Amino acid sequence: MRAAALLLLLALSLAGVAHAQKPLGLELYKQGVELVQRGEFRQAIAAFERSLAAYPHDNTLYALGEAHRRAGQLRHSFRYYSRYAERLQGAEREAFLAKLRRLREEAVSRLTVATEPEGATIWLDGRLVGTTAVPLRLELRAGAHRLRAALPGYAELEQPVSAEFGEPVTLNLSLVARASPRPAPGPAEPPPPRRRGGWFVGLGAGPALAGYGLSSLSVSASLDAALELGYLIRFGRIALTFGLLVEAVPVTDRIADDVAAFISLLPGVGARVILRGGLWLELRAGLGLGLLAGAGPQSFLVRGAPDARDLYLGLVLQPALRLGWSFWRGAALVLTPAALDYSPRSAGFADLAPGLGAIWRYHAALGLAWTFGDAGGR
Repeated sequence: MRAAALLLLLALSLAGVAHAQKPLGLELYKQGVELVQRGEFRQAIAAFERSLAAYPHDNTLYALGEAHRRAGQLRHSFRYYSRYAERLQGAEREAFLAKLRRLREEAVSRLTVATEPEGATIWLDGRLVGTTAVPLRLELRAGAHRLRAALPGYAELEQPVSAEFGEPVTLNLSLVARASPRPAPGPAEPPPPRRRGGWFVGLGAGPALAGYGLSSLSVSASLDAALELGYLIRFGRIALTFGLLVEAVPVTDRIADDVAAFISLLPGVGARVILRGGLWLELRAGLGLGLLAGAGPQSFLVRGAPDARDLYLGLVLQPALRLGWSFWRGAALVLTPAALDYSPRSAGFADLAPGLGAIWRYHAALGLAWTFGDAGGR
């Protein structure tokens, strides 16, 4: 009995308190309505919340939902609207819930899109909406959306976007540069020819056919010998040679039983083309001195000369063609199929026999040459 009496006393006390709080709740509710009418929504929300705490009422829940909606705080607005809907019954409740669904679907959010780097093209739900030369601002209805950003040289970026209760959405997107494709390898450029050089020495011998004079021609056949020293510079398949060629040819006069010697000292330069398999072809030009020595007074070379002597000195010009085969390291077999020595009478041989206008020799030779250094290979 005593417990029941205590509970009854507590209930009566609470009822008294609630009755005492009702005027305060109503007064705060009235203040909230006036603040809404003046557009002071935040102050109105504070008044309605105090009114709800002092005297809970369904109308206060609805008023809080409306004040939050007008203040743009739709998430809070729908929370109070939903609590208000729980107190409704039947068709009235269903109609209010349908209204809430429409308001939620029609809520428009503000979407701001920026990219790094700037200037990307933006699609929203498959529709082109603009570029991010400056931050792009769009209106976005509630629900799930798909945004795509593309910029030349960067990988495309897709981003899901959700909007709800009209709340603003901001996206700051960082685009990733595409890796540059490697160019297809082209044919390798040949390396520039490397200059190589080396000294060389050569020995050769072969037949010679000499002619003396023009108006009265004398011909002499013999064998000659040659020694050459020089330097070779090679640039890939091309080479230049600089050398001194020394040639000695006996000149025989069988009628006078006389033997003389014609010696040529020919500095010259050659241009060589290196072919495959160690073969090469060279053109050489030489210009130097020719010495005629040992001709007796009865020799056809000096017979009748007013001032016969034992030694004559003049100029010699020689063009020559050479073929070679480098068969082992610096060793080469050299064939000279054609070489022509020419000495005009006026170039040192004016005191020979009166009938000799010039001295010329055609000769061929076969020999060996050896090149030292890194230019002697194939």
